[in-house]
Amino acid sequence: MNCYTIPADKAFIFHLAGWILETYGADAAGLTRILVLLPNRRSCRALREAFLEITGGKPLLLPRIQPIGDLEELFTLHFDAAKVDIPPAISPVRREFLLTQLVMDFKKVQSEAVFGRIFNIEQAAELARQLARFIDEVARFDLNFDHLSKLVPEELATHWQQTLDFLNIISHEWPKILKQEGVIDPVDHRNRLLRATSHAWQKNSPAYPVIAAGSTGSTPATAALLATIARLPQGRVILPGLDTDMPQREWDGIKETHPQFGLKQLLETMGCEREGVIILPPLPPGEGRGEGPTSTLPTGPNPLPEGEGITRLICLRALLQSPEATSGWSQLNLPLAEGLKNIRLLTAETLHDEARMIAIALRKALETPGKTAALITPDRTLARMVASQMRRFGIDIDDSAGHPLIDKPSASFMRLLAEMVANQAAPVPLLALLRHPLAAAGRDTAVCRSLSRTLEVELLRGLRRTPGLETLRDASTHSELKHMLADLCEHLRPLFNCFSKTSLSFRTMLETHIACAQWLADTGTGEGCDRLWSGEAGNRLAEVLAEIREHVDLLGNIDPASYPSLFDVLLSGHSYYPRFGLHPRLHILSPIEARLQHFDTVILGSLNEGTWPTPSQIDPWMSRPMRANFKLPPTERDIGQSAHDIYLLCACGEVLLTRSQKIDGTPTIQSRWLVRLETLVKGLDATFFATMNATSYYEQGKRILDAAQEMPPLPRPEPKPPLSARPRKLRVTAIDEWLADPYRVYAHYILNLKKLPDLDQNPDAADFGNLVHKIMEQFVARWPAALPDNPLAKLIECGRSTFSDMIVFPAVASLWWPRFEAIAQWIIDEEIPRRGNVRKIMAELNGQWNLHVDGKPFTITTRIDRLEIGRDGGIIIADYKTGNVPSTTDIEQGRKNQLLLEALIAMHGQVEPTVAKPVIIHKLEYWRLSGRNDHAKITEVDTVHIASALTRLETLIRRYDDANIPYTPPGNVSAQSEQYNDYAHLTRRDEWGGI
Repeated sequence: MNCYTIPADKAFIFHLAGWILETYGADAAGLTRILVLLPNRRSCRALREAFLEITGGKPLLLPRIQPIGDLEELFTLHFDAAKVDIPPAISPVRREFLLTQLVMDFKKVQSEAVFGRIFNIEQAAELARQLARFIDEVARFDLNFDHLSKLVPEELATHWQQTLDFLNIISHEWPKILKQEGVIDPVDHRNRLLRATSHAWQKNSPAYPVIAAGSTGSTPATAALLATIARLPQGRVILPGLDTDMPQREWDGIKETHPQFGLKQLLETMGCEREGVIILPPLPPGEGRGEGPTSTLPTGPNPLPEGEGITRLICLRALLQSPEATSGWSQLNLPLAEGLKNIRLLTAETLHDEARMIAIALRKALETPGKTAALITPDRTLARMVASQMRRFGIDIDDSAGHPLIDKPSASFMRLLAEMVANQAAPVPLLALLRHPLAAAGRDTAVCRSLSRTLEVELLRGLRRTPGLETLRDASTHSELKHMLADLCEHLRPLFNCFSKTSLSFRTMLETHIACAQWLADTGTGEGCDRLWSGEAGNRLAEVLAEIREHVDLLGNIDPASYPSLFDVLLSGHSYYPRFGLHPRLHILSPIEARLQHFDTVILGSLNEGTWPTPSQIDPWMSRPMRANFKLPPTERDIGQSAHDIYLLCACGEVLLTRSQKIDGTPTIQSRWLVRLETLVKGLDATFFATMNATSYYEQGKRILDAAQEMPPLPRPEPKPPLSARPRKLRVTAIDEWLADPYRVYAHYILNLKKLPDLDQNPDAADFGNLVHKIMEQFVARWPAALPDNPLAKLIECGRSTFSDMIVFPAVASLWWPRFEAIAQWIIDEEIPRRGNVRKIMAELNGQWNLHVDGKPFTITTRIDRLEIGRDGGIIIADYKTGNVPSTTDIEQGRKNQLLLEALIAMHGQVEPTVAKPVIIHKLEYWRLSGRNDHAKITEVDTVHIASALTRLETLIRRYDDANIPYTPPGNVSAQSEQYNDYAHLTRRDEWGGI
């Protein structure tokens, strides 16, 4: 039997390429006769590159190299396909859509108890994808669903029976559909090809050499083909990293989680004893091409010296022993210093720190000319973070998993468009769409983005308007913006019309969506298609959507409201792979992609339990006993495969093992292999283990990269605007601000800075106050003297009409309206006795007073909430407060002067409507209308403080009439005052507060 192995300490691909050249490269055309089967496409590409590197880039006719699972072309060219009835494989998209329909049909005839919640088409599509994976897993191991109904004994939970009822979709309905379609599942198709190829070669041995290298035969069909190849006269099966030196007793007892378990099973399937496996040797001089021994050829990236490689494997064998054998660790005499001298450990605090330090390690590898490095990890989050960190160095790195298509610009643009229309042009999705780099709306993208800013400030800040683009178009006063909104209304109307229906075909939705996206991406030159589908990601999106459109009729009609979510689900399983602009010496690989490849520096990232190895997944379709009865392999087998990956990768020259202590704030548990490494090495040589820790080195590099530039502390701002810029007119509420925080007046009235309302703002406390003021104004205006019959009902009526425009907001309907109703009775109870002493009440009066200080004019203005003229001619001024009322202490000490200044305006200034002079102030009152009957009250302000308020005002005006006096922010402020100060952040208090 022709079975070989390349030891784990050898660069598998380079060793294989060198051996092929030595064995079959005697003549120029000799290599072209060979068929080389490798596990995946990346290893095929790596072998081609290895041939080029070994020959120094000289022209070379290469062997036929292809993945072992992709034999369609081989079978068609070399076998009589007419004699083998293998139906074509079903398209993955078509299969997903057909399964989605089956799931939806099942839902229609089953009770909601099976699902436990509302079920819609996007959930059905995701469930169909999971069913497809389950079908592939079953087919991978040559199983079927014939005995599915017998898997649930009575003692198991009822929900497993319900699950099997659901799986009738694939045990009964799905085979019927496949037969009607004349197709089979992709994995079944691959298995049949593998078995047909095996059968054909058993009958007639190929006249050319067949080399199957690097495969562990993890599926029965692949293992059967390998067994056939090993028996061919010119067949060669080359195993990766078989441990031929493991003691036989240990070999016989290895379990599923051991790194050699998969190879042991393959050898048993092939009928080959381990002793019969030949280590692939260098050929002696004179054989093959006759150009000398293989050792003269390049051996790949940073090979370990022969002795060091053997000691590395000895240490790794002990490290990955079966649990039963670890009891003898203390008696081992391992050459740790030699075998593990280039293995380093790195423990970061967070995943972000781990990514930054890995990026430093990758960048460090580039300092050596020709040196290669790779991050190998199953953690896609870490992989993306490292790729992002590498861009700090201006390096785009090759990530074997590609990039999620759904996050690329063209796909995100289409997602934003669907979301915006589904949400009736709500502010946030509308702005997100218009500020996307592809958004143009028939004009230059810079113009579109500029108009979106105008749209935001003019129409989208504050409370949301009536939904729809037409509302925004009609409300806009900016001509260019109005024109763009009109274009949006016209060209996006078909998509808005789609979302207005209750049911519509998915094809119509998708095609309308695509058409509107192409128009929106157009800059006015008809290039919308080119912009939307350009680039590698755009091309890939176009391919995916074309395939979806080919089979889209299978989904029939859908609820348009579910379209955005369904669109996301359909794109979520797709990736795209950049082909250009990537660094040739750096890579990010998954463990599967990294198999058989060697690099000068290997970084194994995210070595935490639950990530590497991945936990034994909870099968949603079958319990562990059910899987065993169904003959599916135990999930622990994946752990054994991961252990084999670790075994091969740690046999490289330089290895860095990394992990993070926390992920998203949650503590992690280090991988079982790190625990073993620490236990073994610490127990035998604690001093050497300390030298393996490289954390401090990379932490220092991270600190250097992240070091912030030293900034000298800045002094407190002391702006001194010229007198011509200083305000000569202020509202009475600004006077208190001026006293407490001069910088606030400077920012507001001199720099003219205004806080923008929040985007898509919900009603806040200020809006409630405005509503209450409007209600009281309306009530007083309608009944300025005597109260009407049933005054409470009339007040509620005024409130209802005022609240009508805002009652659509949940907070208004559920909180504010009940608050107003709670205080309405209190207001009427106060009004009834007061009206007997009042001749007239006026509300919301505008007033101002032009006073002179040192001969210079200054104007204060106000809007008086309530002014009562008594029958004796006296005046009562009241101010409504829906929040806190100023304390007596604040009023007496001059910190709150609003009512006092309003009294001065009424006495000395002008009030509209006019109030007869002279004005005699009887009372000043704050009405607390906070929303609870027991909290509502009236607080009187002593009129004796009016004179002192005037003195303070004149002193304040006189002080800031000096050009040398700055508008300085206060040194000590309360957290509450900062909360309600829109300009506090401009003072940069944290920079000078501690000086």
